[in-house]
Amino acid sequence: DLIADVSELTFDPKAETEEERTRPTEKQIRQRAYDIWCHRNGGPGSDIDDWRQAEAELRSQRIRS
Repeated sequence: DLIADVSELTFDPKAETEEERTRPTEKQIRQRAYDIWCHRNGGPGSDIDDWRQAEAELRSQRIRS
């Protein structure tokens, strides 16, 4: 499974809103977007779509944890 281990996700304990607490870092999003790109072997697709998918997956993981 290409999704990052939830235990590796970090968050700002001083965050005031749920969105701030569940926001993945740019580095985490970049790595997940790259994993998505690799999974489709660099075939047809959009880097922007990969980025958005990565961000959504990581946020979803944080909310569930």
